[in-house]
Amino acid sequence: MKKNSPDLTHKRTIQDGDTLPLMTERIYGDSKYYLEVAKVNNLINFRQLVPGEELYFPPIEKIS
Repeated sequence: MKKNSPDLTHKRTIQDGDTLPLMTERIYGDSKYYLEVAKVNNLINFRQLVPGEELYFPPIEKIS
């Protein structure tokens, strides 16, 4: 079973040093979805993530 999959919902706790593009790369295999994740989480400034907070990573539909 694959741990990270773009078709499943993921919730992650922000760790010190995490960036939204890095987290989306880990979960979706591509950092280009970071703006969608920021929007879903109502992030005003995605460059200032707070360690300990949780982010929701929704299922995405990949376009080939």
